[in-house]
Amino acid sequence: MDRLSAQDLSMPWPDDLGWPQDIGAIGILDGTTLFDPDGRFRIEAARKAVEERLTLVPRFRQTVNMPRLGLGWPLWVDAADVDLGHHVRAVDVPYAYVLPAAERLRRRPLDRYRPLWEIWFLTGLPDRRVGCYIRVHHAIARAWTW
Repeated sequence: MDRLSAQDLSMPWPDDLGWPQDIGAIGILDGTTLFDPDGRFRIEAARKAVEERLTLVPRFRQTVNMPRLGLGWPLWVDAADVDLGHHVRAVDVPYAYVLPAAERLRRRPLDRYRPLWEIWFLTGLPDRRVGCYIRVHHAIARAWTW
């Protein structure tokens, strides 16, 4: 368990006021290997690939625990379970709507009782391409800087 730094601690408060502190990135991938022969997106294979790499980013396996008043600053604690069905999802989106779809996904609040990240695969693009929208809370992204 780690205590949130003072900078990390400042991140949840704007969320409570309606100013989300998550950041995202979107990319277009060559999805040739991401579809089965029938043209269905292989979401379970994508989840498995993410699961195999979760050890590389410890914060992707942790949640923020808010102790009762007087018991100290919030803590990063290991999640009991990381439900990749919640964190790694796919939605069919025509190419012209990739950016509006990412914006709709961005507006959804991250669930504070789960690790603060999501990966969305945006299928439906031409030529077996796939949009990939990754979203993480700023408190996690800040840990990647050096």
